[in-house]
Amino acid sequence: MIDTNVLIAHFKGSEEATNFLIHTPNCFISYVTVGELIQGAKNKREINIVMRSIRVFEINWGSTTIQKLAVNLLENYNSQARLGLLDALISATAIAEGATLVTLNKRHFKQIRNLKIMTHLDRLVAKGN
Repeated sequence: MIDTNVLIAHFKGSEEATNFLIHTPNCFISYVTVGELIQGAKNKREINIVMRSIRVFEINWGSTTIQKLAVNLLENYNSQARLGLLDALISATAIAEGATLVTLNKRHFKQIRNLKIMTHLDRLVAKGN
């Protein structure tokens, strides 16, 4: 599962992020990522670019299970890890799907048990994952 910041890095020209996305089939994103990318767009043209770019990904539109898990994560991690709602939803999606969350921001997610995270995109590409 791809975190928003990996796609942002790709849009900003990160070769590492782009190579990872090109060489990693079957990735998916959360509807939260779609919303964050749209929110970060400066105008309608950028929104159109975002929407065209994410067509290659399956989008997980959430479920009651994911929503309940996100609330549970907030209850358990908000005070110690300052976990925000959007990161809780992204984490819950990855956990519920049994997926590894590929992110460039380990700090937001490192304390969440049962969440598998990967932060080294170059290593993933080198391994052929």
